[in-house]
Amino acid sequence: DTKEKLLDEGVDEDHDFTVVRELPENHPLSKLHDEIIKNESKYVVELRNMLIKCNTLLEDFSLEIPDEITSEKNDEDEDEENIQNLNKQNIVPLRLEILRTIGDYFLKELDNENTDEKTMESILKQNGVYMSKLYQLSESPDDWVIYSESLIQLSALNEDNKKVQDKLLKKAMKLLQKANRVSNGKYDDFIESLEEDLAE
Repeated sequence: DTKEKLLDEGVDEDHDFTVVRELPENHPLSKLHDEIIKNESKYVVELRNMLIKCNTLLEDFSLEIPDEITSEKNDEDEDEENIQNLNKQNIVPLRLEILRTIGDYFLKELDNENTDEKTMESILKQNGVYMSKLYQLSESPDDWVIYSESLIQLSALNEDNKKVQDKLLKKAMKLLQKANRVSNGKYDDFIESLEEDLAE
């Protein structure tokens, strides 16, 4: 988490934000820790790809189960009852969490210092696809804003193409305004900042 995010969540401004990057050599996890730090970007990509596969499986699975529970509860064993009671709404929280985590891993990959602009654009486009899925599935304005932010990030890479940039920013603005209405003005400052960008 960034210092700004932690401060927003109520962490004291004088809090020590030191991140431990090394373990003592004699620590039992020292070698594993060093490998993870050294190959962090590789692990991020692998974990993200695993989550993308999970998301695809859940998308396919949701097509095979009912929208709502259609049968009455019976006296069969608990596992079978849980399977019979499974519906699209039951798995939505898991699907949302997986999509949010996919987005986090895409953004974490951008932190890799070796990421060039072309790769960055590809990552942001892929991220936009999954954040669009998050938006379509979620009823939370916070998730709509996550999608909006992904569009804004992508627009920043299109400075040479004003038409594409404006289109992305206008779409982001619509999402923000929708989220703002539902959340009673929570995103007023964000919208004001985006309006300034659109006016330039």
